[in-house]
Parts: sequence; C-alpha cells; structure tokens
Amino acid sequence: MKVSGLVFHSLTIRNFLSFGNTDTTLNLDERQLVNILGENRDTGGEDSRNGAGKSAIMDAFCYAINGNTRRELTKSDIINKKIRKGLPCYVHLEFSKDKYRYRIERQEAPSSTLRFYRKSIDSNDDWRKKEDNKLLYDITKSKDETKV
Repeated sequence: MKVSGLVFHSLTIRNFLSFGNTDTTLNLDERQLVNILGENRDTGGEDSRNGAGKSAIMDAFCYAINGNTRRELTKSDIINKKIRKGLPCYVHLEFSKDKYRYRIERQEAPSSTLRFYRKSIDSNDDWRKKEDNKLLYDITKSKDETKV
C-alpha cells in the first residue's frame, strides 16, 4: 500500500485530562474528514458540550508529537485527578509517512516515558515484537534523525 503525505491512523488516550481509566481510541483512517462533537453525560443533559473532551483530543495530539499540550499545561495538570493515583496516564499516536508506519507512546504516570517505533507500512508485526531480547521496531534511542 502506497501512502502519500502524512496519514494519522489512531489516537489512544487513558487518564489524560477528562479521559478516564479505560482506553479511548479514535480510529482515524476510516475517514478523510473527522468532526468532533462532544456530549457531556455527567452534567448538563443532551445539549451540554462543556467538559466532554473535545479540547483534550487536540491536546493529546500535541502532547504525543512534542510532549506539550497546545494549552501549555504542566505534566501534573494533564493527569486525570479523579482517577486513583498511580494509574497510567498515556497517549499513543499512530501515523504513516511514505513507506513507514510510526507509533509514539508518551506516558506521565506512574513515570514519564517516551517510546518511538517505526516499521514497514506492509508489516503486520506487533509493535513490541522482540529480536535478541530487544524491541525490533523501537527507534527511541536512535538519535540519528536522518534514519527516521
């Protein structure tokens, strides 16, 4: 499959801002245009749009890509405070460019971590496939930007 340009495939959020302690995954490669419409089921009824997570989705994209939210929230501010302390807070973003598929994993709780993966766009291997006890597709420690 040939892909031209940058294509976002999925965004997974957990315990990030208004998102709770279950994975919320937005599958983005099913559509060319995505409309985000929130519904706050906690308060306000059917027409309530405040606090539903629309802005948090955009913050999650920014956080995955560069480690900061678009609203420049602190690391401790992005962790959902209603969730029990010590549970993981993370964002995973999958996208493709040219002949490669990429995955960024950022986590703030219980500790800050960053993982960056790259594999052939034709590969169906799991991102965490190991070879010689090392993650085969993990390029996190590779600082050579020319190989990415």
